[in-house]
Amino acid sequence: MWQANENVWVWGGPVKWWGGSMEKDSLIKAVEYFHARNAVYVYGPNNEEMLSYLEPCSRIFCQVKGCAAGYDEVIKDRKEVAQGEEGQLCHPDLEDARIISKLSLSNNAIEGGLVDDFSVHVEKLPAERIKAVQDALRFYNPAMKLAMVVYAENLHKEFGPYLPFIDVINLWVWKYSNLQALPEYIGRARRVFPGKPIMLGLFMHDYGEAEPDSQEMPRDRVEYQFDFAAKALAEGKIDDIVILGDREIAKHPDQAKWIKGFLKERLSYATEDLCRA
Repeated sequence: MWQANENVWVWGGPVKWWGGSMEKDSLIKAVEYFHARNAVYVYGPNNEEMLSYLEPCSRIFCQVKGCAAGYDEVIKDRKEVAQGEEGQLCHPDLEDARIISKLSLSNNAIEGGLVDDFSVHVEKLPAERIKAVQDALRFYNPAMKLAMVVYAENLHKEFGPYLPFIDVINLWVWKYSNLQALPEYIGRARRVFPGKPIMLGLFMHDYGEAEPDSQEMPRDRVEYQFDFAAKALAEGKIDDIVILGDREIAKHPDQAKWIKGFLKERLSYATEDLCRA
């Protein structure tokens, strides 16, 4: 039996926005669809019930809630949340980070927590706050890692004060018209975040240049970014890839099918359910 590539993740979770689903097993279905092993679990509550759906996965990052729109139902009672631009909740919640830390004691697959849209709100997030999030993630488990979502278009910002408290970078190119600069972005990210593993996020929906839920990303741009990612993985220029995501399979079935076939061909995936192998 071939071994599934250990560096492929699928992003998702129950959400009613962006054409998503509130099904509790929406993410594991996507992980299995792509024959992946790893999950970036976002949107839903961090608790034993929700994590039980991801039991087949080898590696999991859980979102530290509070840094993007739409999480009010999850953290509306938390006292440490501050309102950001356009009503977004931009301060990652320390209690949620501690919950992830505690969950990791009984779930060895949990590697850490992820803060979404970090680079968008970085000016409003003091370095002390990010240190507090990292400390909260390690409250019960010192091995926990803090991953931060960074958009390539934001790499010009000042991240120096945050470097001691960031363990992993999840890099995304927000506008598909900028994808041709991927090699430059990766090089710049390595310089801006020296020594930090880079998980490269890959879209199949156009979120950056059109209204949400309006159109899929052009096929040539999908193919370009996945081809680049496969080569960058092989050359050690990036450490992982993250596919967004579960809701996109139903929205863009042709794109998802192509990606599934590409992964099998280029990253030595078998056709059976490797997430449960």
